[in-house]
Amino acid sequence: MDLSGGFEAYRVARRQAGTDEIQETLRKTRKMKREHSAFRFEVNCREPRFLDMLIDWKLNQFAHSGEPNGLALPWARPLMHRVFEYDGESFAGMLSVLWVGDQAAAATFSMRSHTVLHGWLAAYNPEFRKYSPGSILLLQIAQAAESLGVRRIDMGRGPEPYKRSFASGAIMLEQGSLERSGLTAAARSRLLRFKEWVRSTPVGPSARRLVHGLRSVSEAARG
Repeated sequence: MDLSGGFEAYRVARRQAGTDEIQETLRKTRKMKREHSAFRFEVNCREPRFLDMLIDWKLNQFAHSGEPNGLALPWARPLMHRVFEYDGESFAGMLSVLWVGDQAAAATFSMRSHTVLHGWLAAYNPEFRKYSPGSILLLQIAQAAESLGVRRIDMGRGPEPYKRSFASGAIMLEQGSLERSGLTAAARSRLLRFKEWVRSTPVGPSARRLVHGLRSVSEAARG
């Protein structure tokens, strides 16, 4: 999300690009404010218990969806808290929360480097699903970006529809690995070839989840 010209310039550009998602999210924001007068947005929450709340939401989401759950690894939660506690000029963890009264409607944990904010973990309270609270929170962060000195929000890779609607650009990435063990390298090579085969066949989401699960097992073994 390129916010270098300010939120309004970004909104107009996305409208001209043919997406109505931003206008629809702003409409739902107004609806939420009308129906819940105690609407509140906290861009940089510094209370660690709300990071635990977000992690627990995400764990519950994974449990219901059957998706691979990297957050269940023993080092995942401590790592996120270490990032959260760091608040330097060139790197910082930032937790943003959308509140309705004393209830959290959505939360996002991000990492910041100078003028770039990278979203890392996001989830919402199912009680407020009809408002699309995750999208509302993302636009609240975008509207606050200028005051934070943020010029770009990186939503990370992935095919999620909201990313296609909100993104105003993309950066091409490559990925790879370097292994010390020949056996490990051979196993990883076979896994990558299997993943490419899955992508090239109409086997559906269930097989793709299996591939992600194998990757999680591999990462857990190395961790």
